[in-house]
Amino acid sequence: MELQELALQIKTNKLKSLYIFTGEEVGIRTEYINIILKQSKAKKVVCETLAEAIVKMQKGNFISDKNIYIIYDDKEYKQKESWWNKNIIPQSENVILIYSDIDKRTKFYKAHQEIMVDFQKLSEQILIKYIQKEIDLSNTLCSKLISLCDFSYSRIMLEVDKIKCLDLKADKAFQELVDNNLIFDESKEDIFNFIKQVLLRKLKKSYILYSRMTENPLGILSLLYKGFRNVLMVQSCNTSNIAEVTGLTGWEIKNAKEVLNNYTLGEIVNILNEIRELEQGIKTGKYPAEVVINILIGRCY
Repeated sequence: MELQELALQIKTNKLKSLYIFTGEEVGIRTEYINIILKQSKAKKVVCETLAEAIVKMQKGNFISDKNIYIIYDDKEYKQKESWWNKNIIPQSENVILIYSDIDKRTKFYKAHQEIMVDFQKLSEQILIKYIQKEIDLSNTLCSKLISLCDFSYSRIMLEVDKIKCLDLKADKAFQELVDNNLIFDESKEDIFNFIKQVLLRKLKKSYILYSRMTENPLGILSLLYKGFRNVLMVQSCNTSNIAEVTGLTGWEIKNAKEVLNNYTLGEIVNILNEIRELEQGIKTGKYPAEVVINILIGRCY
């Protein structure tokens, strides 16, 4: 099944009972799952096997009107050939089986081609459209960003979010990230893990991670500010329409939800003020740049 066909089925609300998602582009796959959940006004239910999901369907659901069952690498179903051509899933239910990789030479692949979506990395032209939908970045720098992120949609969107948080025009903000060595590098993930550990309030681990980092402290402070700001907005939001109320992207909301409730709202406000003070202190010479991150971690205790 082509991706365009899946998009049409979502748009016309004519979802099949069973889909199989595979491929290396996890970011786009996740986006489509979220769109399906939103369009169907459904709750995501993760199960270990299709058999487990069917048992849950048979028991009925009294909490949510609609469920979408998500199952990762169900080896049992893959080997249970007797199930493949049977309508074992009720038409009113929807299941998405996710496999990291499927051999196209197998019977399994051939039996499921009509419901299988292979999420491969997008072309440069399409990725540029995604980037420019979010920020006004030149085509040349879009191409450079795509290359740096190895055509990974998730990694590109992470960098786009970082560009947004800098109070600069997109081209200049991107160059700032490049100059300060703040573009994501799979071989150098400490900065992103560090930000998450601070937000999780795992401060001893944060100290250890920071001790081996070489990134510009001002850039790190900017990322920490955005991280705490996003957590503040999500943690204080009392409605399910978080994106509409806060203006945050789905990616930002997802990341914030992973680190909620480790600080009170009052503590987060104080930390945001501390970050602004430290940024100003570097610029005025009050604080040496090399000590500000340790100062901030200490104030998070």
